[in-house]
Amino acid sequence: MLLHSISRMQAQYLTAGLPKKEVIARTAWCVVRRHSSLSPSELRVSTAVEGERKKGRMQRSAFALLVALIVAGSPIVANAQLPIPILQGPQGPQGEPGPQGPQGEPGPQGPQGEPGPEGPEGPPGPAGPQGLERVQEDSDFDFVATKQVVAECPAGKKVVGGGYLFFFGGPTVPIRDNAPTLDLTGWLVSGTNSEDTDWSVSAVAICAEAE
Repeated sequence: MLLHSISRMQAQYLTAGLPKKEVIARTAWCVVRRHSSLSPSELRVSTAVEGERKKGRMQRSAFALLVALIVAGSPIVANAQLPIPILQGPQGPQGEPGPQGPQGEPGPQGPQGEPGPEGPEGPPGPAGPQGLERVQEDSDFDFVATKQVVAECPAGKKVVGGGYLFFFGGPTVPIRDNAPTLDLTGWLVSGTNSEDTDWSVSAVAICAEAE
């Protein structure tokens, strides 16, 4: 019944074209006058509102009107733009960090980027070996079991590679040495024929101009 009465009063005042603040003031006062079930504190608030209205200072009693309408349960309070103080306590301590979540799924592969600009030309590399020359030295073809032969480079050149060859038609003999000489001026090859047959081996040196 209380809410129904308030709604009817508000509808009448709004139809008459009264401002919203005037509607709030009149509705609050009628609630106090018509409903004696309000508590003394609520009555004092409404009386204070009426006194302010009679003095022509309704704007200064906005908060008192708001209290009265909240007690009465008026729906117009929901649309009233009146300041309501908000009390805020001190900030509490920071909580502990939560556990780490599971690792997410890898995202899709992005598109291939555009090729970058061409880089600057690099400096020229060192010159390769100059004056390459192949030198071959053959051993005698006879029954001597152990043979050693060195292919010497010409004066002013050093060995840059080498190897060996067997004389055509001779046996394949295990080779003991197949390496450059200690001073890098030739290529050394040696081996022993255990079959007591004629054989021959050749040393091959690849020589180049010494720097």
